Amino acid sequence: MSDPRPNIWLLQAQGDSRGLIEALQNSDADVRKRAAAALRALGAVESVMALRRALENETDDDTRNHLDMALNSLLIDQYEAENELGQQTRQLIAQLKSSDPAIILKAAHGLGKLKDKTAVEALVLLFNNTQLPANVRLTAAEALIELDSAPSVVTLLAALRSPSWKVRRSAAAILGQMKANWSVDRLAERLRDENEYVQRTARAALLHIGTPDATKAIEIYDREVKRKTASMAVVKPEPTPEPQPESSAPVEPPITEAPVDKPESTMETPPADQPESVSETPPQPEPPVEQPVSESSDTPPSA
Repeated sequence: MSDPRPNIWLLQAQGDSRGLIEALQNSDADVRKRAAAALRALGAVESVMALRRALENETDDDTRNHLDMALNSLLIDQYEAENELGQQTRQLIAQLKSSDPAIILKAAHGLGKLKDKTAVEALVLLFNNTQLPANVRLTAAEALIELDSAPSVVTLLAALRSPSWKVRRSAAAILGQMKANWSVDRLAERLRDENEYVQRTARAALLHIGTPDATKAIEIYDREVKRKTASMAVVKPEPTPEPQPESSAPVEPPITEAPVDKPESTMETPPADQPESVSETPPQPEPPVEQPVSESSDTPPSA
């Protein structure tokens, strides 16, 4: 359900034509009126059908006037855009008849980008012209794919780009069986496919087509493979040495020779003409020797 009160100014600033188209159904007549004015300002020709339905159901006179003005303005824009597109398409279709393949290639590519299906018939005729170069027919086929109007045989070209490798392989095989020389460039791309089966099938298809362009595509690919193989052989990495088994014994640190110091002399040589140093401590006196006392002597010691 739409916002009860959408921000019309913000929707217009963001170029949100879808949000403005939803606002045409809002219950508020002022919102519907402003949404119509915003669509007109944006030149949103894709809203023409929505404006017509809103105008049929509108009951408010003022809002009807705004819806009517927006519708008329956008119809003029649509007519001019279609005329401009039609004019561009007609010019490009005329260029498909050029004798210059470069001009034809550019015109066919441009028609695919314009998405104008009025160019389908001219592109089919271009594709079916077997007298044209293969790359011209290939460009016509790709333009038809962009217009969603490719013949069944052209859809095989799109199948070569399928995410499924089985579909890519089948498409390459059928194109080879048909000898579709216009598909050589796209088959050459499949030589570099991520899937080996697709690579082989694309190679077989090119060999079966057998045109000079097909043969050249295979030769170019083979040279690429040889160069790649040669470069890998030159830059061969050195083998990684096998790790040695670890020993359970502790690893002794390397022995380093320590510098040998000369032993210092324990005696110091006094300098010349200098007396040897004398200890300052005075000599200790020897203890007195006691004289033995004669046991037979009665004489008392002298005082």
